[in-house]
Amino acid sequence: MMIWKILGDCLPTSGKMYFLNNPDRHCLLCNSETEDAFHLIAKCNVTRGLWFKSKWGLRLDSMGWNNVMDFGKWWTNLSDHELLIFSACLYDTIWFWRNNIFHNHCSWDTHLIYNDCLKCFVEFSSSDVVIEANEEDRHLLEKKDWTTAMPKNTTTFTVDASVAEGWVGIAAINSMGTLLWITA
Repeated sequence: MMIWKILGDCLPTSGKMYFLNNPDRHCLLCNSETEDAFHLIAKCNVTRGLWFKSKWGLRLDSMGWNNVMDFGKWWTNLSDHELLIFSACLYDTIWFWRNNIFHNHCSWDTHLIYNDCLKCFVEFSSSDVVIEANEEDRHLLEKKDWTTAMPKNTTTFTVDASVAEGWVGIAAINSMGTLLWITA
């Protein structure tokens, strides 16, 4: 979904939100230039640092991307499935943190963003991926077994969305598997 928003130029970046009368349209991560989709995916120093830190060690300045569509062509032609997943996770994580900074004024650093990206990558990887991590961060990369029973008094929300005649369904179940409520 995030890649679609990037390619469709649908991200509500600071550069697009001129109607809010906010004179500061700089990137919330690097504060170096106007924030737009292309800046966030290719020109932001934080994004560039995260890509370089990855196991692929990509240098975005050597990718030859001049606009969002250049990135899109690169991404859609990727044959490395892990790189495809990592890039989607990276941009989703960057957007999450950007919004967290904007809306909640939270403190952050590239280490936090990178760790969240790795957690997302491991979650969506279809195979057991070996990723280098220091001892302090190793627990972040462990796959979780979501099939074990939830702790007592825990409510689990199972959400399923289906686009059919404008309806969406949601159900709530407890740790024993008992249906608490359902609505559509």
